[in-house]
Order: sequence, then C-alpha cells, then structure tokens
Amino acid sequence: MPGQELPPAPPGTPEEESGGPGAPPAGPLRAAPRAPVTWALVAVLVVCFVGSVLRGVDLWTPTVGQLLDAGGVFGPALLEGQWWRLFTAALLHGGPVHLLLNVWALRAGGRAAEVAFGGAGLLAIYVLSTLGASLVSVAAHPLVVSVGASGSVFGVFGALLAFPIVHRRIIPREALKRQLRGLAFFLVVNLAYGLSNPHVDLAAHAGGFLTGLAAGLLLRRDPLRPAAHAWRRLQGALALAALLAAGAWGLRERLARLDEVRLQRVVDAALTAHRTRQYEEAVRLYTQCLETRRGDDLCLFNRGLANMALGRGPEALADLRASGKGIDPAKRLGALCEAAARFEGESEEGREGAVQDCTRAVERDPSSPGPLHVRAYLYARQGKLDEALSDLNRALALAPGDRSTLELRATVFLSQRRYDEAAKDCAALAKLAGPEKELPDFCATLAPPAR
Repeated sequence: MPGQELPPAPPGTPEEESGGPGAPPAGPLRAAPRAPVTWALVAVLVVCFVGSVLRGVDLWTPTVGQLLDAGGVFGPALLEGQWWRLFTAALLHGGPVHLLLNVWALRAGGRAAEVAFGGAGLLAIYVLSTLGASLVSVAAHPLVVSVGASGSVFGVFGALLAFPIVHRRIIPREALKRQLRGLAFFLVVNLAYGLSNPHVDLAAHAGGFLTGLAAGLLLRRDPLRPAAHAWRRLQGALALAALLAAGAWGLRERLARLDEVRLQRVVDAALTAHRTRQYEEAVRLYTQCLETRRGDDLCLFNRGLANMALGRGPEALADLRASGKGIDPAKRLGALCEAAARFEGESEEGREGAVQDCTRAVERDPSSPGPLHVRAYLYARQGKLDEALSDLNRALALAPGDRSTLELRATVFLSQRRYDEAAKDCAALAKLAGPEKELPDFCATLAPPAR
C-alpha cells in the first residue's frame, strides 16, 4: 500500500547461520532464554493490529483513509497537534503479512538486544527508534500516510551494531566478524528490497536505524557488570529523547512553511465541510485550493459536486468537465451524467447531450446502476420507452430492490399500458415501503380490487 512502511526482508536459513537478519547475531549475543520485553512488544503489535481491524480497518487491503483514521503518521495532522501519531503509526500495519514479517524480525533482533542492553534498555531503544523513524519519515514525505513497526525494528538492529563497536576489544575476532557480516547483510538485503519496492518507507528505516545506533552507543553496558553505570545510561536516554524532541519542533517549523502542506490543510478543511454539507464553505475552500494549484483535479471535481448540491448547474458542469486524469474516470463520468441530466435535461438538445454523457459513463463502468438509471430517465423523457426499459432492467439486475428504479420502471410500464407488470413493481414497492414512505399515487389505481 502506498505510504506504509514495509518490514525488513524476511530472514532465511543462510542468514540465520551467519547471524544475519531475522536471527540473533552470532557470537556473544545469544538470544535471551525468556526475553519478556521482546514478547511483550510482539504482543502489543498483535493486539493493536486486531484492535484496528475490529475498529474498521480492512484486514487485507486497508485504505489510506482507514490507516490515517486509525493513527497513521501524516504531516498535516502533526500540524494540527496530533503528535501522538509519531508513536501510534508504529502500532499499525497494512495487513497480516506486514505484521508477521515485522514480528518475525522483532522476535529475532529483540531477544539478542535484550541480552545486550537488558529489558529496560531494549524498551528505551525501541521507543526512541520509533520516534526517530516517524520524524524522518514525515520530513522526507510529509503528505504520505505511513504505518508500520519497521523503523522501530531497524532501530533494534542499529543498537545491535553498536554492541560490537563498543565491545570490539573483548569480543573474539571471528565472532566480531560474524556479527558485523550478519548486520551488514541485513542492511544490504533490506536496502536492495527497499529500492525495488516503491511501498517501502526507506526514510523511516534510516531514521529508526540511526536512532537505534545512537541509543545503543548511549545505553551500552558492561557485559560482566550489567547493573553498573545505570545513571549514565539514563542520562544518555534522556539526552537522546531531548534531541528528538528538538527535532520534532524543527519538523513542525518546516511543515508550517511548506506550501504543499498548507495546501493540503485547505483541502482537508474543504473535504470536511463537504462531508458535513457545508457546501458554500466547501466551494470557498476548493476555490482557494485552485488559486494556489491551478487545474487541480481533486479540487475541481469536488467543487463541481458541491456546486451541484447547491443547484448551480453551469458551475457544476464546468468543473466536472474540466477535471481530468486525477479522478477515477468512472466516478467522474457518473457525476457528469447526473449533473447533465439534472441541469440540461429540460431541452431536447440538452437531453441528447446528457444521454451521451451517461452512455460514456455506462461504457466505462457497466457494473454501476446509477448511470443506467439516469439514462433510462432521459430515454423516457425522449419517448424511447424500450431503451429506457432495457436500462432499468439492467440497473435492477445490479441493484435489486432499488426503490427509485422500481418506481421509474413502473411508470414506463404504465406508459406502455403494461398494467400487470406495473402492478408487480407496485407490489414490490409496497414491500419496500417503510412506515413513512408512501407509494406513488399511480400504484393506487393498479391495486387489486377488494373482495
């Protein structure tokens, strides 16, 4: 999915033998026998993934909107004060595979890091790396929604690189070489994977890795006296946290100056106004967007929809026709079909043009019942009842029980003096009618006589 972090490349048997990605590095860093912090982090990721699915995020193919609503990191949202996204983004994933690969890598690297730095050290490295990964990700592409624990996992492996650097004098030479080869292989494989996959957030990976490396150097401890120098390690963690906080402040200042971020905030406000039916405000904001980014397809299309809701036919049609490649063709043609029928369908010439617009919409997406219904209405206005009936039958096959389509087909049957078929549609409408929905008046004339 665009904008989501993908995990480190999955480990395999050859790498496990050499201490590469997905396996505890060879030599002195054997996996902790229990590793409670590692397993707690794994459990948090799994629980958060399940929770996001239960709250409406699609299991296999979540949309960008779903991930943003769930807590993905996004530049304009940070400017609105939603800094918690820097952390919550690392708790979300773009599907089970994304989650499992991150959990796999975290299990391997986390168990080794828990031996090297202790449980508290691992937790500090993980949290600081999460923050570093998110900050660099937003700085690199502020208008992309990013999710995933990959940056945090890269931070764990960055800390593991710090261990042999700090303790190179006491680690046997061969073990040190194996350790460094494994970590180097991890980096090379994941760099190649990231360059070949446009969905990988390399900025987050780099930010997490460098933060983890710095944290590993600051939180180093003596393997023979692991409890010694605890105050120095705490000072190091606080210093790195302060540095990242300063980076967050600098990022906010940079985001506030970026034209594309300011424009995105205008677009977001316009979409919010549109969803809440504040159409005048939406038109104003879409116009502001177009003054900054002339010809923007999204703003043109949505301003056309807002103008249509306000009954401004010429403005709506002009915007819908001017919007182009940035809008899904089927969606654009469907809206144009509806607007043309509504605002130009009173004259014969206008109806013919609207029929052509609707025909293009039907050809583009034959599975959408909306353009079929509108074209049937136009055909009926032109007296082409057979063509209208054909479209209505197709629309009802796609959307059985649609009330407005059934009602229109009943009127067409009446025009053709096919009273039995019209009565059947009226009977179907009667079943669909709720307590506040009355049947069309003509259905009363078709009701069977009382006995």
